Amino acid sequence: PAALTARLPGRVVRVEGGERAAVLAALAGREGVADAAVFGAAVHARVVAPPGEATRLIAAALLDAKLVGPSVREIPPTLEDAFLYLTSQPPAANGEEAA
Repeated sequence: PAALTARLPGRVVRVEGGERAAVLAALAGREGVADAAVFGAAVHARVVAPPGEATRLIAAALLDAKLVGPSVREIPPTLEDAFLYLTSQPPAANGEEAA
C-alpha cells in the first residue's frame, strides 16, 4: 500500500461538512487543485502546493464560494486516493506498459 500511495503527486486535503456537490463545484478548475472526489460524507482533494499551503488553498476556494463551516485538513493519501489517481492516468504514466 505505501508504494502505491507514494506515487500520488501532491497532497490530499479532506473537506468534511457542507454539501459535497457544492464543495466539488467550488474546487473544480481551481488553480492547484488537481482533482477532487467524494469519499463517503467528505470530499478528498488532491492539491499541488508547497507544504502547509494545501489546506489554505482549499479553505480560500471554499470561502470564495461562500461555503462556511466545512472543516479542512491535510491527510495522508489513502489507497482509494491512489486508485482513483492511477486509474485515471494513461498506462505509460502509471508505470504500466501499453498493450
